[in-house]
This record gives sequence, C-alpha cells and structure tokens, in this order.
Amino acid sequence: MDTLNVLAIDMGSSSLRAVLGTWSARGLTRQEVLRVPHKAHGDPLVWDLARLGSAARTAVTKASEHLGRLPDGIGVCGWGVDFVGVDTHNSSTTPARAYRGPQGSRGRSVLAANDWDAYRSTGVLPQDINSVYQVAGLLDEDADWFRSSSALEFLPDWIARDLATATYGPFDKPAEVPAWISRGIGSTSGFFTRDGHTLTDELRIPGMVTNLLPPVADELSIAASRNNMAVVRAGSHDTACAAYSLGEDYTGLFLSCGSWAIAGALTPEPAISRRAFEAGLTNEATTDGRNRAQINLTGMWIAQECRRQWAREGWVPSYAELNALTLAADLPDVTIDVTHRELMTPGNMPEKIVHIARDELGLELHSPGEILALTQRSVASACADAINKLRDITGAGGSVALIGGGVRDPYFVRAVRNYLGDVVLGDPESTTLGNIAAQLVTLGVSKDDIQPWSTGMRNAAP
Repeated sequence: MDTLNVLAIDMGSSSLRAVLGTWSARGLTRQEVLRVPHKAHGDPLVWDLARLGSAARTAVTKASEHLGRLPDGIGVCGWGVDFVGVDTHNSSTTPARAYRGPQGSRGRSVLAANDWDAYRSTGVLPQDINSVYQVAGLLDEDADWFRSSSALEFLPDWIARDLATATYGPFDKPAEVPAWISRGIGSTSGFFTRDGHTLTDELRIPGMVTNLLPPVADELSIAASRNNMAVVRAGSHDTACAAYSLGEDYTGLFLSCGSWAIAGALTPEPAISRRAFEAGLTNEATTDGRNRAQINLTGMWIAQECRRQWAREGWVPSYAELNALTLAADLPDVTIDVTHRELMTPGNMPEKIVHIARDELGLELHSPGEILALTQRSVASACADAINKLRDITGAGGSVALIGGGVRDPYFVRAVRNYLGDVVLGDPESTTLGNIAAQLVTLGVSKDDIQPWSTGMRNAAP
C-alpha cells in the first residue's frame, strides 16, 4: 500500500487547526501541525479573513516542510451559513459578517416568508442565522453590498480555493480555479430546495444574489490539483466530517458535541413533516450523499465562556482541574434551559448561570465546579431529549455514538449515559478524522480498508 499524506484544516469558531494524517500499511497516524486562535470582532461582528487565510496557508507550508514535499491532499471544513463576496481572483470584496450579528433577523423580516413553506421546500429549519436571511439583511442594509463581487463563497470553500490559487509558501505563481459551493456547506444555507441544487423562491426575489452563486459540487471529489496536491471536497461542514468519522456503514444516531451540540440521525432522505418542523429538526447533507436529520443545540460553548471569564479574572485552570471540580460537585437532580436568552450571548457567563439557577430553581451555586456541573448536566439533558425526538420522528434506531470534544469531559459523558443508557464513544477529534477519511477515500483508498479502523474508533476510550 502506498503511503498517503493528507492535511485536514478545521476552521472552528475559536481556532483554526490543521492535522496531518498519514495512511500506510500500518493504518492511520495523525499529528497536529498548527493551531491558531481567532474570533469574530467588531460591531457588527465580522470574521478576520486575513488571519484565517494566513493560518491555512501556514498550515500547508508547515506540513510541506515536515514531509519534505507537498501533502497529497488538503481538505477544509468549518461551520455553516457564513460567507464572503469575492472577485474573480478570490479576493474578498465584502466583510465576512458573523452569524451572531443582527443581519439575519433583519433579513428574515424583510423576506417575510412563511416558515412552514420555507421548511417544506428546503428541509432547513428557518432560523435567523440561515445564509438566505443574512443575505437579505445585508442587501437591506446596503443594496450595493455585493456590487464588486463576482461570486459568493462559504468560508470553508473560500479558504480551500485560496489554497488552490494563491501565491504562498510552496507556490510562487498564482493559479486559476473557478468558484464552487460544496454540497455539505451549501445544504445549511436555505439557498436550495431539498434536492440541493434548485434555488429557493426567496432567492428568486429581484435584488437577491442568484447570479453570484457558483455551481454546487458533490463531496468526495477533487476541486483542484496543484503540483500534485489535490484540493479535496472532504465534507466541507464540520458536522458532516464528524459524522463521516463513524464510517459509511454507520446507521445509528450520533451526538457531536463541541461548541455546538448536534443530535443527529443518518437517513436516506430529508425528514420533513409538521412534527419534524415543530421539534426543531433540520436537514443537511452528509459527506457520502445521505441526509443528516438533526437538532442543533448549545454545546460546550457555555462552559468555554465560563473559562474565558475566569481567565479574565486571573484564574486559568487546566481541563483536568475543571474535570475534577465538576465531578466532585454535589447538586440536586435539576437542569436549566441551555437555550435561555441570557446564555446565547457572550458576557460574564458564570454570573449569568448563578442568577438563572437562583431565580428559576431556587438553587445557590457556590463554586466553579457546581456551575459547570449544572451546565454540563443541562446540555446532556437537552441532547438526550433531542435524541429521543429524532428516534420518534425518523424511526432511527440502534446505538448512539458520542463524538467530538465532549468525549473528553467525564462528567458530560456520565450525564449523557445517565439519560440515554450506554452510548458508544467515538473519537474526540472526529471532525479532522472524518475530513482525513474523506480525503483518503477520494484519493483512492478502499472504503473496506478504512471501515474497520473507523469502526474501531466507535469503541475508543475518552
């Protein structure tokens, strides 16, 4: 078996990470080559495109230096819905507004679409963050928002195209590669009907961006090849990559828990019904062409905000210290609503949780361990409720696989098991693992060779 080296770039909402995967007769090894923190900034909130682009280019350069040659493939994945206008050379022509800004809510009011009709058409749950509403809001703010743009690109596709075309590190000449929309990331937008390609009625409204949308391209395909380095469409959406880490034979349910918690069922077709709509179920594309019927929840972001606040106050505990404090907490069996309006925005999160516990539960929290225990138990309870809804609505059965960073939190794992019974523990780095696996399959590695290894990850210890 030939050795293949592929680089997975995972664009998270707080850091961009790059992991080098090496596949050989001995199986797969993984090595992180870069991690760069970033965040949305300003008012209104925008993403730092220069920082993200520079970090991705540096990752390719570092991987090339480590290998002594270019990696055989690169794949970029990240969160959905956010986008940027670009010119023909892939240079940004607009800021990249962050989904937590006000533009989505404004655009949703402007379009005044019937939520049920939109859901029946797209399978995507109408929410302010959806790309179609963000576009409408930006155009309401400035009708010439995209006046200098030749295309609209989702952020993971923008980074991937930049790596395929720009002059940097190993590349001393620019290249030309047409823009595209990866199927996985495009399925989150509300731009397309349930077939993934036909434009929705909202986009046909005069003044919308129909002429700026590049063609939709399937995952598990090569977008460009540069000096024998393939730029691979490897899932594009972080949750699609995480689910793909379980293997194409996996037919159960999953909980992917990072900053967001995603409860999902893998189904052959979108699950669209009144019950699904009322349960908050949305449909997005999997890497391998199936459907992810899922419910999106707040995940570890609340705990992450607590850590950020404690750091601002001068206390910077390790994850091991926090785990010990959380496991030692002695609380009654109660939970809070993790979708509470106060918990949706940054700020002094520990103080917010203390106030909610006191006002709504009559519970006094006295320590960081108690604050985190109540938070993580509440997230676990919401995840369990979502899994049970998915079972009821979709008919999905079988095991539940817990994947993502939540696997590393022993209190959270224990809480999930208390609510759902035994769950299968997958890989805590499931997003980059799925990205790597998708690249390997695209580059010719047999799915049969990868499958036993992916199955083994479904039984990995935290």
